[in-house]
Amino acid sequence: MSPLTRTITAVIGLALGCHSQVLSLDDGGRVQVEDCPASPDWLTATLAPALETPAPHPDTECPFHQMAVQQFLLASRPVDGAGEPAFAAYPSVDDLFDRSQPLPADALAPVGTHRGTQLRAWLGNVKQPGLRQMLIDKNGHTLYYGSHVNDAMADFVNASGLRTSRAIQNVDPLLQLPPGIVELESAWQDIDPADGAAGDYSGFITTRAWVSTLHRDPVTGAVTEDRDHPREIRVALLELHVAFTLPGHPELILSTFEHIDSAGAPDAAPSAPYNPAPEASSNSRRPRSATETSCSTRRARRTTIPPVVCPKGT
Repeated sequence: MSPLTRTITAVIGLALGCHSQVLSLDDGGRVQVEDCPASPDWLTATLAPALETPAPHPDTECPFHQMAVQQFLLASRPVDGAGEPAFAAYPSVDDLFDRSQPLPADALAPVGTHRGTQLRAWLGNVKQPGLRQMLIDKNGHTLYYGSHVNDAMADFVNASGLRTSRAIQNVDPLLQLPPGIVELESAWQDIDPADGAAGDYSGFITTRAWVSTLHRDPVTGAVTEDRDHPREIRVALLELHVAFTLPGHPELILSTFEHIDSAGAPDAAPSAPYNPAPEASSNSRRPRSATETSCSTRRARRTTIPPVVCPKGT
């Protein structure tokens, strides 16, 4: 079993025959518990899952959670003996949209292969959405972020003529996202020995990636990303956002999958408005117990964020 397969089995916790407990809130704010069955076939699937229209609320929430897990497993499945994740070859932003300044003809990797080349970064972003700040790990390295879509999303963009910013600004307001599209947002840690990183990453999804070269202004301290002169490093996946559509739901349904260690603790920074002292532990995020793992799914136009919790060994 490859490291990637071991990680998937551990992260999901739906391992083979387990029924995940879905906790959600009804209209009165009361907690509702459901058993959502999982199939062992999901771990080896290579084709997109079948799409079915979920029953309207307040019927079961299981189809949303089950589809989130299936899309995660499909995207992160190993495609070779080294555990290379499938979504490393998914179309990226550079594949989807035309630039005002076109890239060199050989800047993009051949279609269907690992994205990124020595002329263009695959993981080009180091600044988080919103406040546009960088997250630095304990080794003093920034995290790297990537955006990826499945072929259905790429086909939708091309068929709808949305490859330019002007086309997007003038889009038909009645245009809807079709069922079956998937968008992924990934977060990666620099684990390259050449950068001084050390440790056991056998429990992570890892790959080699062309990342932006960073430059720091000596006067202002501002950091800029040079995507056109990247460097290749080894990275480990920390988190994957999986957004998808279903029949009857043209809104994107967002789910988040986090890496956890063998004790169930996530790779999370302390939850505090400031950096705590090294000896302080009260601000640390409480790790999950060793007997459970979780993912969360958020549906647009809903206020609830129900966790999916599945005890191991059941």
